[in-house]
Amino acid sequence: MKTNLGLAPLAFLVASLSSPSAVAGTQIDPQAALLLARLDRETVEIHLLEDGAVEVEGLIVEEARLLRFLPALRSGAVVVVTSDPGVPWSRDLALRAEVLRAADVSDCLFLARGEAPMFLQSRRPVASEAFLASLEENVERLASPQWSAREEALAALVSLGSPALPHLALHADDPDAEVAWRVRHAMGELARLQALQPGYLGIGYEFRPGMAEDLAGVIELRQVFPGSQAAAVGLRPGDRILEMNGKPFAGMGSVSGIASVFRGLRAGHRLDLTVERDGAVLVLGASMGSWRE
Repeated sequence: MKTNLGLAPLAFLVASLSSPSAVAGTQIDPQAALLLARLDRETVEIHLLEDGAVEVEGLIVEEARLLRFLPALRSGAVVVVTSDPGVPWSRDLALRAEVLRAADVSDCLFLARGEAPMFLQSRRPVASEAFLASLEENVERLASPQWSAREEALAALVSLGSPALPHLALHADDPDAEVAWRVRHAMGELARLQALQPGYLGIGYEFRPGMAEDLAGVIELRQVFPGSQAAAVGLRPGDRILEMNGKPFAGMGSVSGIASVFRGLRAGHRLDLTVERDGAVLVLGASMGSWRE
């Protein structure tokens, strides 16, 4: 297993020897090794559980432990944060903020559990045979004895765009150290360029926080912009959004917290909005559109 951190994962493992589950000096904490393997992926899904634990690609660990390991995330990875319905949005936001602070990821977004594979795949064009032939040709040129040829090949790989990422990953451990380094460099550049398009719902709003820290607040709509997804599903000025995807807005003290939730959503993201209107409560299904769609 290799990551962008060089010896850092090894340092995590050495530190984990102090764990009571490890045999001092002879055995590495097996959970630490499993967690590192799950964080060293192109896409990592982290699911927040109601009991305070998290599930990382099928492995359940304490959230505090995951936070210590976040720097081991692969450079350029896409991190998807999902959570149980009973987990308040404030906890999702805190995890996203820690991911962006601790690791060099290309994106960290909110999705419903199970949505990540289909959602991300829908944004990756299928590579043609000509595309793959060009990619393989330029990977071979990375081993050229001429520095200028290697640089041209690297630029050509980056110009192929995000569809090249999964195919380049097959060459990331090339036995030629020069080729492997340049492939990983190309992957890092592409990951930074492929940031998923921010979502746009099309509302102007105020946030009314709960009267106490554990009480949910509400989003009060002041504007619904014509032609937006919000207008398409029938949202109206005066509506009060109580929950989004079954999750209340508890523990959020200002409109900036709500803005942070929307910053973690992307175009195409499905939303179930629990709305209060004229004393009645209804659920409206919406999709995030593209910015100013």
